[in-house]
Amino acid sequence: MQTQHLIIIAFCSAIGFLLMAYFIRKAIRRAFARGVTSQATYYRKRIAALTNDIIRLSQLPKTESILTWADYQTLLQAHATLTLAQMTWQAMPGTESTQLKAEQQAKKVIELANRISDTVQSGAAV
Repeated sequence: MQTQHLIIIAFCSAIGFLLMAYFIRKAIRRAFARGVTSQATYYRKRIAALTNDIIRLSQLPKTESILTWADYQTLLQAHATLTLAQMTWQAMPGTESTQLKAEQQAKKVIELANRISDTVQSGAAV
């Protein structure tokens, strides 16, 4: 090969490497831009969906408690009645099992009343 052939090959190889670097850079930038755009689109859609969910949930009617203040008072009265029954049966011999039942039921009723006392709405007592 002659010198001018080597110069032409070297020059064309240099131009080829520069063009290859340019097009690779351009392809990487285009791919990055597509990725950023698709992510931005995804997040915009996700934010819109979440916003719609928040709006829909805020427009739902508020649920009210099923239990009322009268229900709470009724449970307290049932506890008082069971306690009185347990004290009455203490005076009668042979009623130990009934006394125990009344005591356990009174405990359960007061526990239930204490659990629901935070959920009841203040209203007119019966």
